[in-house]
Amino acid sequence: MWQMVIRNIWQRRLRSLLTILGIAVAVQVNLTVNGVISGYEADIKGQMSALAGRVFVQRPTRDGSGMEEFPSAASSITHDLADALLNLEGIDASASSAILYIPLASPPMTGLPPAVSAVGIEPGHETAFLGDLVIADGLGELQEAHSVILGQDAAAHYGPAADQSVKPGGSIELLGQRFTVAGILESAPGLFDGMVMMDLDTAQVLFERPGSVSAVILSVADAEIVDTVRTAAEAMDPRLQTGSQEEITEAALEMMSITADYTGMINSVVVVVVFLFVTIVMIVAVMERRRDIGVLRAIGAPRRTIFGIVVSESLVLSVSGVLLAWPIWGLIGAIFVGDFISPGDVIISAWLDMGMLAIVVGVGASLIPAWRAVQVDPLEAMQYS
Repeated sequence: MWQMVIRNIWQRRLRSLLTILGIAVAVQVNLTVNGVISGYEADIKGQMSALAGRVFVQRPTRDGSGMEEFPSAASSITHDLADALLNLEGIDASASSAILYIPLASPPMTGLPPAVSAVGIEPGHETAFLGDLVIADGLGELQEAHSVILGQDAAAHYGPAADQSVKPGGSIELLGQRFTVAGILESAPGLFDGMVMMDLDTAQVLFERPGSVSAVILSVADAEIVDTVRTAAEAMDPRLQTGSQEEITEAALEMMSITADYTGMINSVVVVVVFLFVTIVMIVAVMERRRDIGVLRAIGAPRRTIFGIVVSESLVLSVSGVLLAWPIWGLIGAIFVGDFISPGDVIISAWLDMGMLAIVVGVGASLIPAWRAVQVDPLEAMQYS
């Protein structure tokens, strides 16, 4: 039976190839969407884990907006209010700081952090923003007013060539001013990979934000007084919003779930389209082979054999499409998605799930054409000679 299945597919190889390619593209879309969403969720968790154990304060300008976006470029806090927050009782001043956050390059994809962003911070308080992230090369402290610490993506963005990254001791230019690179971070979540950290006073002058900052990061000396600190911060200005690492992560993931639901609907539509596509292809194939099926019936082939041939052809096409989707996904991912994608084990799991779905689609899509095939009257079919 399998020899006949392969022969039938080969005889109509152009149509079979186009069918397999269509299934592969659909599966690739599913893998890419799942990969990006999983990667984004992992990136959010990575960003917030680096800032664990802190209280975040900002004042977004949008009414009703939450802390899902931190730091927010729309937030503005006066320097005097920031100083008052940093002097609250129970704050570890050495690990706290006001920050100025300015996006410098568009996000690689909608909903992601900017590809490059400036972070102004008080010198000597770099760990307030960097947390436990490691410096891969150079220094982790701003030595002078015009020195910067770069994330990996920012170092590549300002590199001397497309395939080179700027190194410690080198320089970059921002709005016509030169800055010396003090250090480069190890690979980190997106918010930090695109970071250009500089002296807060210099950033305020450079980006024309005198007397204001975007947010304040407070490191609380005792975890038991976190709620007290948050209450005291919010009492200073009713427009202030405070949040913990867990709350910001939860809010960002909840916001992401809306996108995940939308893409889930798209994936469902893709599956339905593939199902109909394979069904139509197999119905046309059965109609074209009515005479061959009639001959098989005439020489004594049982109905289950005819049914099995049609089902097997559909399965081979569906499974072949899933197998072809893997290299297509690798190519598309490398060109358009880049490094921002979920870990390999997540993608492999999604690919295996799609393999199981392909079996279901293959069997389901073959039921109608297989039923039509076993209903062929041998005498009627033999008339088409």
